Amino acid sequence: MKRRPLRPASRRGGFTMLEMLVALAVLALAGAMAAQLLRPRSPRLRLEAVTRAVCATLRAARSHAIAADAPAVVAFDLAAKTYSSPVGGLGRLPREIAIRMNIAQDETRGAVGAIRFFPTGGATGGDIQLALGAARANISVNWLTGGTACALVSGGAAASL
Repeated sequence: MKRRPLRPASRRGGFTMLEMLVALAVLALAGAMAAQLLRPRSPRLRLEAVTRAVCATLRAARSHAIAADAPAVVAFDLAAKTYSSPVGGLGRLPREIAIRMNIAQDETRGAVGAIRFFPTGGATGGDIQLALGAARANISVNWLTGGTACALVSGGAAASL
């Protein structure tokens, strides 16, 4: 008895062109994803994310003070690189970020400074400068209105956040 071959004699073993193209496409996709994950994050983008988080905390604290009809304090610990508020809890700043604050003297205790928001909408006010590499950000809290203005500074031009 003769056995029939599983493949026709005219067909050779190997991969088809379509199979090779699919394999190359999968490898290219995996390589592109790996390159994005391994690339270091931009200092400007990291600073922008931190600035947005701090601004959101300050704005939420003002809203909380008005809604609760009680003062709300956002405290910054410059030594530990943290900030806290009754609304947002504890936030951490990256260790490599430089922080400078210009706030009311009554709101400073050693390495801890605070901005207090009042039920009337006002605040003790102050300015916070954040820096990471060449990227800079300015955060200003108006003492009269309690409004918070946040901006990234790049090459002399400021972009509001």
